[in-house]
Amino acid sequence: MNNTRKRFKFLGTLFAIALMFALATGASYPATVISASAESAISEAAISETASNAGIEALADTSFNRDHLLSGHSYDNTPQSEFVRRPVYGAYDLSEIRVGDIIYEEADNSPEGGHAAIVSDISHDSYYGKYIQTIEVTPEKGVTYGFLDDIRIYEFKANICYLYSSNSAQIATVIEFCKSQLGKGYWYDTDSTPMDDDVNQPDWYSSELIHAGYKAGMGRGIMAGTTADNHMLPHHLFDTWETETRLTEGDMFLDIAIVTSGDKWTFTVTNRLECDVLLAYNSKLCFENDAKSWNLKDDVVEVTLNKRSSVTVRVKTNVFATTAAFSWVLANSKVNRRFITYAYNLSKNGSMTVKHSFIGINTNG
Repeated sequence: MNNTRKRFKFLGTLFAIALMFALATGASYPATVISASAESAISEAAISETASNAGIEALADTSFNRDHLLSGHSYDNTPQSEFVRRPVYGAYDLSEIRVGDIIYEEADNSPEGGHAAIVSDISHDSYYGKYIQTIEVTPEKGVTYGFLDDIRIYEFKANICYLYSSNSAQIATVIEFCKSQLGKGYWYDTDSTPMDDDVNQPDWYSSELIHAGYKAGMGRGIMAGTTADNHMLPHHLFDTWETETRLTEGDMFLDIAIVTSGDKWTFTVTNRLECDVLLAYNSKLCFENDAKSWNLKDDVVEVTLNKRSSVTVRVKTNVFATTAAFSWVLANSKVNRRFITYAYNLSKNGSMTVKHSFIGINTNG
């Protein structure tokens, strides 16, 4: 994905004045909440973060905010005090997730060049309702519990797989092994020391713990590749022939396609998520910079777009403006993001240049 930002040069003083006037005026648009427990109060006037058209990659490569981590304490019903934020569900279909599934995250800044976790419970009780619980090792907290949810999948480009050669009794032993290591430290062997599977060792790195857990459960480790120094890294767990993919990181942005052109451009807009969204789009073409930051003050139309469905919309031409913009909002109790798909270089033959961006918005209160 191209991270290069293009600056739009306005033609003439008239357009510069018009732009300044547009920036000086304010507007807000309703948000669609995809979680039943999410807070719906959104203030789009309070923009807390912006990103370039790098979209998902920009977020994943710069955030590294592991606010899905809990602690090493075990609870039958996890209290609110354990959570930095509430788990958010609804965008991804996680109904096939099972205990023992391996989470491989491509976006991470650890020495391992990725991160791995294991699902320990698919419906753990908590203050916020049931959530998918994980066990993992991080430099911040060592061996600890965490949770898997929509935001984590999106931000860290999570992929979920399972070891098809294992059975339920073996998986139970794997999880018990990982639980027995809760509270231990993190250490990634940077020298030629091979990975360890000793239950008594004082520290682990993420994929090493999972490999050792499966060795305890199956009598052997996962049959996967290693580095020259015999380290089994997170991506090795995902790429092995012994695993099948359960879920890959999905695209949170809308898909668009040109249907017809003329004084009105007709687009097909597709929602590939597992939830309905409130599609917002500008009924007239706008400028690229305004589309990228959703600085659209007039002519915004909203329509419900059902899960895994498409809708046809019309966008009028607008003097020198050349960009069509479409978006939706994911809202949760901590951070809310508007996901924007915009297109310029529109051609009657159906071609266009499509880019993505997002803006973060604060909740009120």
